Amino acid sequence: MFRQYFFSALFLLFICSCQNSLKGYLKHDSKAEKLSDDCNTIDPRVSVEANIINERYSFQKCLDSSGSYEYSVGNKDDTLTIRFRPTSGATALYRVIIEVQTEPKYSYVNIDGNVFRVNISR
Repeated sequence: MFRQYFFSALFLLFICSCQNSLKGYLKHDSKAEKLSDDCNTIDPRVSVEANIINERYSFQKCLDSSGSYEYSVGNKDDTLTIRFRPTSGATALYRVIIEVQTEPKYSYVNIDGNVFRVNISR
């Protein structure tokens, strides 16, 4: 009898310790490479590379000509939102690469109001 309770408790302890946390996480990193002093030649396309760890978004953006920029990334509901703080003064064209690791998964990406659907499976 004791043996049955012991193994039942051990099994229950094992099941409880293996549960995944329902809390999400969000990690991101970015880098920018200056392409031109002229923002008139901006390419509106966004490229996505995905693997089992993260997603990498690459796109062109007009940023402060000094190379400094501020942005925020959020994952709410079914949308990953990337927002850049507006620049004041001279701007230049940059290629921006943002790497994102997040859970829960998302189906839409919003980059400064431009929303597109992504189909990323891990």
